[in-house]
Amino acid sequence: MSRANPSRVVKNNEINFRKDVANNLLKSNSDKVAVLVSNEYEGFSKNGGIGTYYSALGKKLKEAQWTTVLLYCQSNEKFQGKSEVADLDFIFSTGEIFDSLILQSSQLLILDQAGNSESPIWQSLSCLFYIQSVIKVFSNAQIYIEFHDIHGYGYHTCQAKQVGLLPANCLTSLTIHGCFEWIYEAGEAMINDDWFWQALFREQESYEGADLTFFPSSYLKSKVESYGWNNPNALHMPNFIPFAVGEKS
Repeated sequence: MSRANPSRVVKNNEINFRKDVANNLLKSNSDKVAVLVSNEYEGFSKNGGIGTYYSALGKKLKEAQWTTVLLYCQSNEKFQGKSEVADLDFIFSTGEIFDSLILQSSQLLILDQAGNSESPIWQSLSCLFYIQSVIKVFSNAQIYIEFHDIHGYGYHTCQAKQVGLLPANCLTSLTIHGCFEWIYEAGEAMINDDWFWQALFREQESYEGADLTFFPSSYLKSKVESYGWNNPNALHMPNFIPFAVGEKS
């Protein structure tokens, strides 16, 4: 993976897209933006579960006139925001973060300390930096962000929202599809790896800390509850489409 060019490092705490990328985003002139965060999406991944779910959600959001952004995790593909998928207006991969965003030295240090780009922590931090950049570009828009639970990609973003680092017009959500606890239950060898236990923690914290949490089946909800996950506000409303400010249900 390419490292950051020093000319793209800013001297303040702000994160933003590169000017050419930001200008391309602004062409949508949108007042409601949905960011779908996933390592699976139909057309990119061959998995028919989460990938199919997110492609269906992207279609519904697009039909509801949301500007749709896919943040494609665990990928080094170079999109620079460009999309050839009908239901996605923009696509970015976490692996092209240094090519798409202007980061400062402290943020680069945070990523370095998170390990390599395959680390779930690195992926989670990259998601947060991208989302902060989306908020910066669409400062007057309603921002809806949906994560899945696996890997805990939403951990840092949900934490940032809880402590007030993300604005009120940014709504974080998480839909459960399964979790690494199932691997533990199956007795797989990776339960001895430290990253596995850290992933379990981030998955649970994301589930309990998002503004909205959804479960596609009561079985999944009861399953994570048996692992100690507790979110009494979780709703059986997968493929959730929020109403923008001023809209009526």
